[in-house]
Amino acid sequence: MTRTHRLIVGAGTTLLALLPALALACPVCGGGGDSPRSQAAFFNTTILLSLLPLGMIGGGVWWLRGKALDGEFEERDPLAPPTEDDEGEPRG
Repeated sequence: MTRTHRLIVGAGTTLLALLPALALACPVCGGGGDSPRSQAAFFNTTILLSLLPLGMIGGGVWWLRGKALDGEFEERDPLAPPTEDDEGEPRG
């Protein structure tokens, strides 16, 4: 590694290490947490993010249950010929 390359890598590493210090200036990330409105916002967001995965899992289970009740998961003979519908036309 050349000296210039080491200098560039070192400067980049130092800048990346200092980037989190810039986030401390954000009032939403912890600087303005004393007001009741911001506390309510943090609480409501916590509830939302806690319930979101449970809702997604519940929705998936509900969808699978609906498919199971419709007979979607019944075993079928893959070599069976197509059956005819009510008008005598073959289904495909």
